[in-house]
Amino acid sequence: MNWTNGWYNNVTRYAPGINGYPTPLQSGHYVSYYTGTAPVIMTSANGSLFTLDSFYASAAWRDNLQFTLNGYQSSTVIKSQTFTLQVFNVSYLAFDGWNSLDTLTFTTSGGTKNSMVGTNSSQMAFDNLCITFT
Repeated sequence: MNWTNGWYNNVTRYAPGINGYPTPLQSGHYVSYYTGTAPVIMTSANGSLFTLDSFYASAAWRDNLQFTLNGYQSSTVIKSQTFTLQVFNVSYLAFDGWNSLDTLTFTTSGGTKNSMVGTNSSQMAFDNLCITFT
């Protein structure tokens, strides 16, 4: 996969309860995250199609953060869904019928700063992204 505007973060450097980056962690020490600015764009490295199966996600700073995921085939949106994420509650997102994709985009909006964190940003974190190439 090719990623644009996607980042990774070693969450072991954060004390518990300081932000939501560690919340979706399922394995290892790193999560991927979206900075809340330009959309994350994921495309197949060799042009093959893929199926989005699942991943774990959380908001980094704002509760009730709206996370929108769009799935494309040949520049046409064929799947779109919006989820509400929380800072200290992990969401397991499983996808049915998100197949024959060549591109995914992530965006966020809204939400309210969690009173236990110091920053107010529309970032989100995710782990264990599961895809299948077809």
